[in-house]
Amino acid sequence: MIRQFTEDSRNQALLGLRVLEIGGCEGEYCGKLLADLGAEVLKLEPPDGSWCRREPPFKNDSAGPDQSLHFLYFNTNKKGITLDLRNSDGREIFRKLIPSVDVVTETFAAHYMEELGLGYDELSKLNPGLIVASVTSFGQRGPYRNYKGGDLVAFAMGGLMYVSGPLAGPPVNAPERQAFLAGSTYAAFAILVANWSRLETGLGQHIEVSLMDCLAATENLVAGKKDPADYPRRSGSQHRFAAPGKIYPCKDGFVHIFVSNSQVGCWQRFREWLGNPAELTGPEWEDSLYRRRHVEKIDQVITRQLKNLSKLDIYEQLQERHVPCAPVNSPADFIEDRQTQAREFVVNTSHPLWGELRIPGAPYKMSGSPWMHQMSAPAIGEHNNEIYSRLGLNSEEIMALYAARII
Repeated sequence: MIRQFTEDSRNQALLGLRVLEIGGCEGEYCGKLLADLGAEVLKLEPPDGSWCRREPPFKNDSAGPDQSLHFLYFNTNKKGITLDLRNSDGREIFRKLIPSVDVVTETFAAHYMEELGLGYDELSKLNPGLIVASVTSFGQRGPYRNYKGGDLVAFAMGGLMYVSGPLAGPPVNAPERQAFLAGSTYAAFAILVANWSRLETGLGQHIEVSLMDCLAATENLVAGKKDPADYPRRSGSQHRFAAPGKIYPCKDGFVHIFVSNSQVGCWQRFREWLGNPAELTGPEWEDSLYRRRHVEKIDQVITRQLKNLSKLDIYEQLQERHVPCAPVNSPADFIEDRQTQAREFVVNTSHPLWGELRIPGAPYKMSGSPWMHQMSAPAIGEHNNEIYSRLGLNSEEIMALYAARII
């Protein structure tokens, strides 16, 4: 598949940047963000495909290398090549790729690339302007660098699990893979900064991303405390600085309502919407600290009010009164939401096996730099001939690499 550049695509922010992505799911979103902004991202997989192709959920609930919905989303707009880095000939081909790319992202265990002779110091000799981003659970140099990790471990050690879930019961993990998403986002941002420097100096850098540190940086409830005695307790969806400030059940699902003292008049508008119930009209209820200490009583009134109202009605009525509220949407609800449709957030992509698929589009839009049209995730080795012919390999040499299971 050859990219066809339209007039609009020539304005894409990262058009001309070449990225080589290797490793696991930890860095896939980083590559996708860069690809969506116009970079040419080469996803390098072993000859039998990345293990990310085996990540559920699957199309029609049937496992297969081209049926992982996870893979289909996180690898749109990328080109796919295969190469066995465990093979000395494969590593030599990898070295030949390096002068033609600007960025390498990798997610192997700390110092694995050095053990292969493909560490940053070695690769920068081949391409002094090369940027290498290493995304691992604990970084390349930290005290836990040789420990096994992953999303769940990073979520726990980053401190977020300590404050996740209700007090009565065990802590809970967040949906999806928050560490992988956060780490990839930090890596993409760091790559843009390093590329800005490279444009001025001509020199690359080695970027070290720790998944644990990325999650710790997103929450100051624990990271900002020195004494464990000061750590906040888990409180489920109840916010520590708002009352009400949690998820409530209603007639057809759930809504999230958030009333804080920083929003002038918000409590009064919300109480008026409740019908000024006698239980909440004393002067003491004007004090936000008092409301937080007696939030259970507020919850009782709200639950009674919401049980016969739909989440859309609640949302619209409270938004009209400038009281922050949002429906807790199912995936189907989210797709049909008027705001989702107005933003044209869900876009179509054409897959060679599955035809037209609808997938999430750009998380944000820029007027001067359009996002790449959604090309489907590549099949295993789909672009081998195109990419390896750039290195001067002819068709017979490429076929020999296939036969030797090097690509």
